[in-house]
Amino acid sequence: MTTHDFRTSGEAYAACQCDETIKKGDLLVIASEGVVGIADTWPVAVTVTCGELHAPADGYTLAQCMTGRFAKVEQTIARAKAIAEQHRWPVRD
Repeated sequence: MTTHDFRTSGEAYAACQCDETIKKGDLLVIASEGVVGIADTWPVAVTVTCGELHAPADGYTLAQCMTGRFAKVEQTIARAKAIAEQHRWPVRD
C-alpha cells in the first residue's frame, strides 16, 4: 500500500476516481483536515473526522465495509489507524 498526501479530502476523493497511480487499499492522508482514509471507489475514512470521504454505515465496522475490496484489508486498516494515532487524530472503532 502506498500513502498519498492531499491538501483536502475533496482532492483525495477526486483522485481516487481518476488518478491511476492510486490503487484500492492505498492510504490517503489529509493533514489539514485531520483525516486518514483508504482509497477505493468510495474512499472511507478511518478517522472520526471524514471530510469528503465516506464513513461506515451505522452498525458496520471498517473491516465489514472493506472486506473483499482489496488484499490485506485488516493490515491496511491497522496501518491507516497507526498514521492517525501518530497525529493524535481520533479513529473509528
